[in-house]
Amino acid sequence: MQSFAFHFKKTLHFLRVDGVEYGDQCGGLALSVAALERGLDLIISNDVSPTGMKAVTNTDSKKKRSLAFAEANWGKKVRKWVETALLLKPEHWSRIQNGAVDILAASMGELGSSEAEEDIATDPRLMIGLDD
Repeated sequence: MQSFAFHFKKTLHFLRVDGVEYGDQCGGLALSVAALERGLDLIISNDVSPTGMKAVTNTDSKKKRSLAFAEANWGKKVRKWVETALLLKPEHWSRIQNGAVDILAASMGELGSSEAEEDIATDPRLMIGLDD
């Protein structure tokens, strides 16, 4: 949920731009879930420890590429997660977004006020639209 909360914070102000409604953040949720799935896969395959302290010791470039969180390895799974996210009902999105807000509120309490203001800043480059 922390991964999605970070995405939500950075894109929250862009859900509606110039009168265009962008809707729910299916892509951000899909990427967050896929990243969690990847992390669990890395632990199961013993490529990292649950504490994150074990580094991949295999220097084989093919092995390294296979571990990358990239389109070739994870694109299909992310798209499946997007399909699942599109099936969520408004009440599910409300719970997801409220959970993200709770995480963000807790993290803001840990920051000083100037740090919090700086952390809230959004980057319009995060909302690049791509044509098919």
